[in-house]
Formats: sequence, structure tokens, C-alpha cells
Amino acid sequence: MKELEFVKINVNSEEYLIQQALNIYLSNPDYFELSGGNRPNRDTLMESLRALPEKLSYDDKAFEIIYRDGEPIGIVDILDSYPEKMTSFIGLS
Repeated sequence: MKELEFVKINVNSEEYLIQQALNIYLSNPDYFELSGGNRPNRDTLMESLRALPEKLSYDDKAFEIIYRDGEPIGIVDILDSYPEKMTSFIGLS
């Protein structure tokens, strides 16, 4: 079984992590077309990193790059206690 690792990032993360996340976005144009029609770019990524519903703090948000055997393969965006307490919202890219 291949090992998975999750690395949390934010708008202040090192540039190589931002670039890895952007590369994942760019490798998934179909996802972005289905979810709004816009081509992903750096601004799209930064908007995702900043996106936060009212009443939540960045402590409630985990935007993470998923690695399999050291290779970045996806992104997960988890909002804890959203939309209700004791639940979490999971967004995928």
C-alpha cells in the first residue's frame, strides 16, 4: 500500500508548496470547468486558501496537499464545525 502524507498550507506558505498546489489545480481543468467554468490559476488558488465562511476562523480550516510516496496528488480543504457543530465540510481538488 502506498503511503499518504498531508501537508497543511496557507497564503504564507513557502513558494514551492504554493507552486505544488497550483500544479495540482492546473492538472485538473475538468474539475474547475464543472465547478464554475473558470480555468485555475494562482489567483484561484489564493482565493481557495483565503475562503472561509462567516463565524469560522483559520484555525477551523485545513487546506492540505496530499502526497503519495512523496508525490503531490491532490488537495483537500476541510472546514471543521461547518455547516454545523460536530460536522466537517470537505472540499476536493
